[in-house]
Amino acid sequence: MKKALLYIILTLSLNGLGQVSKTVNCTAGSLSTTLTTNEKITVTNLTVKGTIDARDFKTMRDDMPLLANLDISEVNINSYTGQAGTAGTININYTANEIPERAFSKLNVGGKKSLIAIEFPKTITSIGKWAHESCTGLSTVLIPKLVSTIKGSAFGFCTGITSLVFESPASLTSIDTLALYGCSKLNSLSIPTTVKRIGYFAFINSKAMISVDVNNLNYSSINGLLYNKEQTQLIYCPQDISGTLNIPPTVTIIVDDAFFSCDKITSIVIPPSLKTIDIWAFEKCTGLTTFSIPSTVESIGESAFYNCTGLTSIYCFAQKPIDLSSSKEVFYNVNKTTCKLYVPLGSSILYSLADQWKDFLNIVEFSTTDVKQIEANEICLYLNQVTDGFRIDGLDEESKIVVSDLNGKICISKKVAIDEFVNTSLLTKGLYLICINTNKRSKVMKFVKQ
Repeated sequence: MKKALLYIILTLSLNGLGQVSKTVNCTAGSLSTTLTTNEKITVTNLTVKGTIDARDFKTMRDDMPLLANLDISEVNINSYTGQAGTAGTININYTANEIPERAFSKLNVGGKKSLIAIEFPKTITSIGKWAHESCTGLSTVLIPKLVSTIKGSAFGFCTGITSLVFESPASLTSIDTLALYGCSKLNSLSIPTTVKRIGYFAFINSKAMISVDVNNLNYSSINGLLYNKEQTQLIYCPQDISGTLNIPPTVTIIVDDAFFSCDKITSIVIPPSLKTIDIWAFEKCTGLTTFSIPSTVESIGESAFYNCTGLTSIYCFAQKPIDLSSSKEVFYNVNKTTCKLYVPLGSSILYSLADQWKDFLNIVEFSTTDVKQIEANEICLYLNQVTDGFRIDGLDEESKIVVSDLNGKICISKKVAIDEFVNTSLLTKGLYLICINTNKRSKVMKFVKQ
């Protein structure tokens, strides 16, 4: 073993920068014998032509410790059935034209750290499960235009990837569960029009700002966040989003782990349309200091606020507490001694008896008139003698506004011109939400009608 390591060191020294290149013509399953023992342990840049299968990927993964740059753009990947492929000793069917599962990531060992660049075959149609998981040296990835599926964890924890691009015209229809989880240096990702399915947690633990082709029939994006096409489901929020976040007034569901580790967000304006907060939705949002739950919310999933350690206040607008008996540890690691739970007048006794709500030691009743006006970033709400109406400052175009009460009942819905006065004299006293929609942005704010 020591002699082999010494040989590698000497070979690298003789080659200046340590780059050893090799081009081979291969038939499926023959790469191990096509390369000499010396080539397998010294080659850094490999170009393969001809045909290969899962056995050849195993050779590249396990027997070529210095392989850094791989060009297989001109090969065809054959199917293979057997125990000599990348999945280990189990008998498995490997599909033709697919980067095989665990191509460069060995079970219980991890990804091939030496690998920094791959030119994929032009003919591949899918990238297999765990194919490049934990290949931390990869930085730029170009997905060929015939690829229709990126399978589960295909690029999971590829922490070095900064760019992942789909060759045009893309054929991609499916990005499976955990496909790009943990790609912490991926700053942006453009979803093609062809994508029909994005699996759970596909981008979890990522900073990638998502943009979706406007012609995509299944998904959409606003300011880097991913939604379904109708924007009723908020699917994913990038970890680098900071400050106050306004959720669009169309959203009814915040899905599983949508805000995972978004620790730079300090507050979230929740619209009265929201009905469901799914499991783990705000996991590790440690920067959140306050959170309001509208009376429209019907269910909160298990561990929804898991490790939201920064919470100091939670406002619940429902007279009757949401039933949490089927949702374990909703507020796990939230400090129930110091975090105040604000509930409507006359409802504190109900909350003090309800599952998990009763764990909060400070349950405080409030009146809706106690809630102050909230201003949201560039768009500000200016009240003109709060009994009469208001003007909206910061608009640069005609916009639509929707004013609703805390039960979700729409009281005003209209288009307003720049600097137009909105009459509220017919509204009863209390707290209202106003949703302001322009072509460029959406804001949700609160105001009190006195």
